[in-house]
Amino acid sequence: MEDYIRISVRGTKYVTSSPGARDLMEKLSKDGHVMVSPNGDYFIDRSPVLFHKVLDYLSGRKFHLPKGICAIEAREELEFWMIPIEAVPNCCYEVLFDDNLSSYDAIEKAEEQLIQGVFPTRRKQHP
Repeated sequence: MEDYIRISVRGTKYVTSSPGARDLMEKLSKDGHVMVSPNGDYFIDRSPVLFHKVLDYLSGRKFHLPKGICAIEAREELEFWMIPIEAVPNCCYEVLFDDNLSSYDAIEKAEEQLIQGVFPTRRKQHP
């Protein structure tokens, strides 16, 4: 068995010796998310923008996010690559939650809806 695996993410080539990357590629290929060529190379039809960060994480490092990345895209990539949100260090939370509706606004809105669902506003009845 080779020490390295070759991964093509929408044409951008990566080579790694990470056992975590090998395990993930095998799992994703079984799930049908990754194609395997006859020579054992992996192909993923996804944006390669964050894949080097995925490899960093799979090699035992934190999942740091570059500034300027879409927060929604970042969360989708975390989900696809099965990376827990806890792997994102605090210094990257601003990137991870910086979308049009901030996480605080979303939580506040959800709490309001929950309260209204549990304690609906009573209408005053006129005599």
